[in-house]
Amino acid sequence: MGKTLQNGNLVMRDEKVAFYEIPGQYAFVRMEGFTSMSTSKSATEHSRKYVDERSSRTDTVGYEESISYSFDRYDGNAVQDDIVTITDEEKVGKQATRRIIQVDMKTLSEDGTTASGRMRSYSVVPDGSGDDANVLTYSGNLKNNGEWENVSVTSNDDWQTVKLSTSATKPKLKTLAVESGGKTVTLTPAFNAGTMSYTIPAGTATAIVEAAAENTSLTVVVSCNGESYVTSNTVNHKTNQFVSLKSGDHITITVTDGFSTSTYKIKVS
Repeated sequence: MGKTLQNGNLVMRDEKVAFYEIPGQYAFVRMEGFTSMSTSKSATEHSRKYVDERSSRTDTVGYEESISYSFDRYDGNAVQDDIVTITDEEKVGKQATRRIIQVDMKTLSEDGTTASGRMRSYSVVPDGSGDDANVLTYSGNLKNNGEWENVSVTSNDDWQTVKLSTSATKPKLKTLAVESGGKTVTLTPAFNAGTMSYTIPAGTATAIVEAAAENTSLTVVVSCNGESYVTSNTVNHKTNQFVSLKSGDHITITVTDGFSTSTYKIKVS
């Protein structure tokens, strides 16, 4: 028996995990529910025979990598939703190009938050759907649309999503609104994810804040006058009512991924 095999461990398929970049999302999302993700390198060869040699020579001169995929359709799966949209709406070009990171889970750091991977852009090339009599399935190929690069990624949600370690992108809110007395309070300026400071009219004595992050893996905390609420744990991302507000008070909303934080402020003017 070969000693190398006898003393070695088989590498399991689930130790290589793929994460998919959805447009507008903060992080790369884990590709779940896939029954097949097999890679074909499709190497390009250059063969020739020189007149002063009896044997021919062959070099590998390029690759046309593709990943054959199929998945069982699940409701609320963001990655599948995106691929289904590309398929059903027959999107082309850049609208059907996505970055994917293949993470090697054997490279996990000691604290379990960092690992190494390879990132590449792929064109989503759908094939078909509905070829199973029991559940709805989709299939197709992810075809190479750029060079790969080695990357380091971090995760703080048990590897449901990952972020590039070198990314300068900070977490942001997707929605922000204020209610008082059952009516919507006007934010000035109107909410924009990249705008961090707002005001609400003087005389707003009570406020319920609705704040949701652009990704469910992010934590949102709303604070005012010593009270704090984690809106990701509340119904409809709404806080309890802040009371006794007065001119000059600030409502602070922080969004964090465990590594970086963005802070929004609403001032009672």
